[in-house]
Amino acid sequence: MQNMEGSRGSGYAAEPDAFFDPMMIKFFSAAALLFITQASLADAAIWEVSHGKHKFWLGASLGALKKSAYPLPAEFDEAFRQADALYVERDIHAVNQPDFGVRAMQASMYTDGRNLKSVLSAPVWQALEKFAQERRVPVFSLFMFKPAFASFTLTLMETKRLEFTNGVDAHYFYRARRAGKPVIALESIDQQIRFLQVANDADADALIKATLEELENLSATTQQATQSWRKGDMEKLDEIKGKKLRTQAPGLYSELVVKRNKSWLPTFAGMLKSEDVEMVLVDSMHFTGPDNLLELFAAEGYTVKRYQPVLVGQSVP
Repeated sequence: MQNMEGSRGSGYAAEPDAFFDPMMIKFFSAAALLFITQASLADAAIWEVSHGKHKFWLGASLGALKKSAYPLPAEFDEAFRQADALYVERDIHAVNQPDFGVRAMQASMYTDGRNLKSVLSAPVWQALEKFAQERRVPVFSLFMFKPAFASFTLTLMETKRLEFTNGVDAHYFYRARRAGKPVIALESIDQQIRFLQVANDADADALIKATLEELENLSATTQQATQSWRKGDMEKLDEIKGKKLRTQAPGLYSELVVKRNKSWLPTFAGMLKSEDVEMVLVDSMHFTGPDNLLELFAAEGYTVKRYQPVLVGQSVP
């Protein structure tokens, strides 16, 4: 929350106005501050998951964001401040190191005589060439790579062109590292490579076509997604993100969303046996669609509700 300071102009008399008791001014200022704070806290995309006396906070993350998305909602900042540890999907520092890039490239290169052009239909390859030319990207730099790696490369280039900044999970990941707060990855680096291989084996035409459609409108859709995320409107957010993947690549959605949701359940169960309170950040697609995390938690008998931080003037029950 931003610091709110008042100042008295030089034209005022030194004595307080006879009609205003200084204590009353303080009271009304505090009341106004509480009102403003309550009004600013909507149903942000973060939940409290509890079982008995144990709990953790689960927040929906978005990838690369526009700089205008900051500052992030107060609920996320407060949950981060109170959390004993932060959990994220992957070690964000590690996946941005050169050695991971080398492994990803090696896992994504064709070695059987095929290339990206040969696995794409002529219309999709032509669309890729056109997009690359418009962005001044040499399309043949992607020639020997499989579709998921090509998609990732194009997305990274486009986010840099649009001057996007860190997403939600990366923002808190680096804050936690600076603050000395424990940071734990739900998945290993080896698992990230395996997920890339799974994506590489998906339908090439469908993946590249979907990527090009997304990148053509990335600025606008990111703005829409951010607005929906700020309101905690997961249904609208699902229309922008998850629903498209479920429709265009149901097999890939099952591998990268549904199966991972279920694989994380033992870790979440462990959190609900710990005295610590963890903050967990995973992509927003894990909160909607079939077998989403919130549904899985309810099925496990956990209590799931929107996270509500303690506000100024409130007491803890």
